[in-house]
Amino acid sequence: MTEEYGIPAWMKKATPYVYLRLSSEYQAKGDAGKPLDKQSWSMDQLEAIKSFLKANGMKPPKEANIFRDLASGGTMDRAGLQSLIEAVMTHKGRSYVAVVEPSRFGRNSTLAFEQLAPLYRKDIPLLSTDDALVSGTLKEPRTNAHLLFTIRMGVSEVE
Repeated sequence: MTEEYGIPAWMKKATPYVYLRLSSEYQAKGDAGKPLDKQSWSMDQLEAIKSFLKANGMKPPKEANIFRDLASGGTMDRAGLQSLIEAVMTHKGRSYVAVVEPSRFGRNSTLAFEQLAPLYRKDIPLLSTDDALVSGTLKEPRTNAHLLFTIRMGVSEVE
């Protein structure tokens, strides 16, 4: 039986992929025009994820496995997200995708889960580091965690 909450032991050895997103250049403030990996929002989100992974005995992400977008969460047509999904789907071995919180995937839970469904089917969970929430997958369902992911995305839709 799958544990509903907590970090599964296998994730400590798995390959982490990271997705970072900010909604608009306006939010980037003084960083607008800089490469995404040099913008403070990107560095802050990445540092939060790396700190969580380290505190939980998990591997740090390789730079090649970090994907960024400066784009609205209302659209799913984002280059970084598409590249992330392609990269993690072709990875050999166990992996997962980490974000600081679920709304980074999207501000429309229906479209976000539709976009992320291939990961679910390939048993690649999503990790929200703000609350240590790990989504379920086809072979390792976590129905309560899935509901919480949906609620977290849904709340962000109304903001």
